[in-house]
Amino acid sequence: MSVRDMNHDPLTEYPHLLHTLAYHSAAKIIKEQLRARGERLHKYALKDIHILADAYFEANRELLMVETLLKIQREPSLLRLAEAEAKRHARERPKPMDPQRALKLLEKVRKR
Repeated sequence: MSVRDMNHDPLTEYPHLLHTLAYHSAAKIIKEQLRARGERLHKYALKDIHILADAYFEANRELLMVETLLKIQREPSLLRLAEAEAKRHARERPKPMDPQRALKLLEKVRKR
């Protein structure tokens, strides 16, 4: 199944890219909100901005994920990153074992 297909699950195929971009969007929104209130970002510790971004991310997770998915599908460079992560996850997923092979391995271990 390809990332370009509509029948894929992004949370299992490329979760790192999805969460990273969604969290980055949350941090960017928080910074824009602070600027809109006339506050200067350099007066905030990075830790405080991250705390605000975490809270925003948790409160608006679904919206951020949908926006991020649309962004990934629109931008070819992000789509390539998603495909690379999906391929890596597919390689790392455990393959189902043949039952006959499993029985042979069990017999081998029991003989020891």
